[in-house]
Amino acid sequence: YYAQLGHQDAISRIPPGAILLGKSKRAPVQAWTFPNEPIYAVLFHPEFDAEASKYRLLYFADKYRLTKEEREDLVRDIKESPDAIRVLGLFLKNIVTDGHVFQRDKEFVCA
Repeated sequence: YYAQLGHQDAISRIPPGAILLGKSKRAPVQAWTFPNEPIYAVLFHPEFDAEASKYRLLYFADKYRLTKEEREDLVRDIKESPDAIRVLGLFLKNIVTDGHVFQRDKEFVCA
């Protein structure tokens, strides 16, 4: 599924003892957890929709030193990401509220 990336930060590997939960072509680490711990982390923005990503991109375009062409290309490439917000909602419903923790045999992959 599509998810919004609104930063230039990235990590190339998860911390020792962590388990990778999500990855994408642009970033090899998008989500991870520590087994049997209530600790989960994501680098994508499940709370953003395409419009929020466009706004943020244009707001920070000068800071990122983007040319007009780069801005236009990036804005054109932004897609809606309804499944990403669903991930957050499902996570809150199924993991946080029910007290579950990640099981080693499950992983999700971001598009």
